[in-house]
Amino acid sequence: MALSERYTYSERPLVVGTYQTVNEPEMVASGQGILPAGAILGRITASGEWVLSMAGASDGSQIPRGVLGVELDATTSAVIGPVFKAGVFNPHALIFGTGHDETSVKSAWEGMPLFVRRPLNDGSF
Repeated sequence: MALSERYTYSERPLVVGTYQTVNEPEMVASGQGILPAGAILGRITASGEWVLSMAGASDGSQIPRGVLGVELDATTSAVIGPVFKAGVFNPHALIFGTGHDETSVKSAWEGMPLFVRRPLNDGSF
């Protein structure tokens, strides 16, 4: 039986710990260029599309609601990609939009099953 998943080694894993992750396919809006895995996403209220969350936005996407699971090219068209809606994430592997940082995202995620936690072996305690 062949394996259906492929794993790659990363010194900065996106997901840390043993908390269960949950991701769902979501429409990522066009015009954003190439978004890397780990991008913090917000959802535009009017369209339901996901974009890189920027604190200064006023369309609903200013609220961080998920983490992009893979690199996506949303340069010329909207694309469907996996968005994590639950899990524990390494802040060193997250991509923060303008005005967001580890502290603002942690605060926004209070009460959600999304967490930012530094790996135990990163020496930054």
